[in-house]
Amino acid sequence: MLKRHLPAPGPTPVPTRARLDAHHGYAGAFDVITAITGFEMALKGMGHPVKLVTGVAADQELLMA
Repeated sequence: MLKRHLPAPGPTPVPTRARLDAHHGYAGAFDVITAITGFEMALKGMGHPVKLVTGVAADQELLMA
């Protein structure tokens, strides 16, 4: 089982509470939806009052427009 609330890896500590997910490659619509889903689940898991799939629904509306 993975330990929760580990610091972000890297040479320097992340100065903010949220960490942006970045990579050097192609990111499609499903990659964005997956990242938003993971972010919502992480917030919910840490006790924040998040209604799951809210961000995903908004993202799908934008992607389908």
